[in-house]
Amino acid sequence: MLLIVFGLPGAGKTYVGNLLRDEFGFYFYEGDRDLTDEMQQALKEKKLFNDSMRDVFFKNLIGKVSQLHKTKKHLVVAQTFIKEKYRNRLLKSLPHARFILVQTENALREKRFLQRNDLDLNYVKGMVKLFEKPNVEHFKIENNTDGKIQLLKKLENILFNQKINY
Repeated sequence: MLLIVFGLPGAGKTYVGNLLRDEFGFYFYEGDRDLTDEMQQALKEKKLFNDSMRDVFFKNLIGKVSQLHKTKKHLVVAQTFIKEKYRNRLLKSLPHARFILVQTENALREKRFLQRNDLDLNYVKGMVKLFEKPNVEHFKIENNTDGKIQLLKKLENILFNQKINY
């Protein structure tokens, strides 16, 4: 099973990936590990990524995920997947992948994000403006203040019932 956990910064993608690893035995890969040098420099300069940067990044990420999935039966990847064309590109290469959109109330998401200290809030607000509503088949989970037990129940429902939302 290949799961792609996506959503806005601070929504809890890494948290969900870690839960899938710790509670359900998935191999967890944080997609941002593949950020190119150009992207890392843009982050330092607080410049948003452009599509030419993303094209290179997603080509590399899809290659990495394809390689990992050959040896990892249960793989979860966390990445923002800000644009629909990159979600579709991944599905073209890995049609068995299932997307999980992690959503969080804006105030809570921003509060969580500010605790991380790795990006400027204004930078993140710029990313939010670029985030395209997903049209690919996907599951949705809310990661607000329900707690770990409720989130685990939501993940169990996805893993075992496979009900897809749009």
